[in-house]
Amino acid sequence: MRDLQPSSHASDHNHGLDGIKSPDGRGTPLAPDNPVASRRQHLPEKLMVGQVIRQSLFIDIRNPSWNPLFPFMNHDAHEYKLARFFHQSKTSMKQIDQFFHDDLLPMNTSQMLEIGYKSSHTWRKKMRGLVHEPEWQNGTVDFHLQAGVKFFYQDVVECIRYLLGQKAFAKDLVFEPCREFDREGCRVYMEMHTAEWWWETQV
Repeated sequence: MRDLQPSSHASDHNHGLDGIKSPDGRGTPLAPDNPVASRRQHLPEKLMVGQVIRQSLFIDIRNPSWNPLFPFMNHDAHEYKLARFFHQSKTSMKQIDQFFHDDLLPMNTSQMLEIGYKSSHTWRKKMRGLVHEPEWQNGTVDFHLQAGVKFFYQDVVECIRYLLGQKAFAKDLVFEPCREFDREGCRVYMEMHTAEWWWETQV
């Protein structure tokens, strides 16, 4: 969406392409393949997210008993490495069962390496323990024609925490607003963080 007239915010600081700057003077050109916006105005540096308030080590890391590979045993990480190999090589469940059935990892070696799974089922159970997904809860609801219908749900706040904690989404997450302008200096609106509400709320 595009303003037909430059907004009051844009006209204060922007007069054509070269004049578009943020309050702290950091006007940022966008990629040339952007079909609409050509300049971006960021928050003043003192208001940007990601600034260190104070440094503090995690209590869990300071604890000698903390295991970063939980639920896998941490001794030399052999249990985790074998599980990772099965996963990254896309070994099928059938092949994992065959691996243990054919005794390719002898019992005494398995015990020495602290391999705690002996089948595809127990391997998958361990792997799922790595991901702390929000727990499913259930309840019942009464409809006009049917009573006691069971439904399942997850805590929305826990779901948000889970999604924000995923490294795979890190490059696509936005934590601060910006203003975007076209080549004529007119304000353009793209995603939610380019509008006024987020800018005014965070500032």
